[in-house]
Amino acid sequence: EDAKLTELSGEFIGRWSHLVSTTNWEKGRIICQWRGALLGSECSPASYSDETWSRCVGGVSAQHVGRLRRVYERFNQSYQSYSGLFWSHFLAALDWDDAELWLEGAVQSGWSVSQMRATRSESLGEDPSTEILATEANANTDDEDYVPLSGVNAVGEQKAELGHIEQQTGPRSDDPDFGDD
Repeated sequence: EDAKLTELSGEFIGRWSHLVSTTNWEKGRIICQWRGALLGSECSPASYSDETWSRCVGGVSAQHVGRLRRVYERFNQSYQSYSGLFWSHFLAALDWDDAELWLEGAVQSGWSVSQMRATRSESLGEDPSTEILATEANANTDDEDYVPLSGVNAVGEQKAELGHIEQQTGPRSDDPDFGDD
């Protein structure tokens, strides 16, 4: 059953990953353009911080804004030459001095992000699980449009006021009925 699930899901997972990947590149580009516009002005550096952008758009953490920006800044000139890689490959390699070597290896060998990390760690004589644990916190950051349920109203619409998500009080309308399995 797992083999059939993998076979039937592969195309859809690939399409989803490509969408997230292209969206992240576009968002990184927008953040960099916004910062560039403000850098040339007389605005204070706090005006174009990751935190400021996070508050302006809502629904994305300042940490993820920083990741989007930094990945775009480092790889925007070259990422299209690494056919078949996702944005998350570049995020994993962001702080590596030898990133291009491993990204090319991922292209040539068809490595997933975790395979690329593990192969690099092994080649450096490190414990591959150390690299995976160190970057595991970033693994679920691909959905930068995530809005916590406390920021969603009863009909599923995001609640935002001046870039800030309101906190819902009382019981959530999406909770299961108590006592039912």
